Amino acid sequence: VKGLWADTSDKPAETKLSNGKVYKLEATSTVKRGSMSAQTPLWPQMWIKTVENPNPPAIEALIWQGVSYTNRSIIMDFGVLHFQLKYLTHTSIQIFARKDLDELILGS
Repeated sequence: VKGLWADTSDKPAETKLSNGKVYKLEATSTVKRGSMSAQTPLWPQMWIKTVENPNPPAIEALIWQGVSYTNRSIIMDFGVLHFQLKYLTHTSIQIFARKDLDELILGS
């Protein structure tokens, strides 16, 4: 895993941070997504850098092991962590060639 990125929400702090574009999350990120009653952090909660957890593992340590799916989600296996994306819950899946992602979306 090279990093985690998030779309800007309508929250002023996020808009200011990202200049209205997608932005890379850091280990200190507390950004959440989901419905108001069931929001979850985008950064793996057990790996958030805090006073109690000053040296969490780096997200780059995750290596993709495989994928499984249900009717409503895709589950990616990264060994010590699993990532579940529920694509019917307010999610638009977009696929980009790496070059297009870097140049057009991330602006790098």
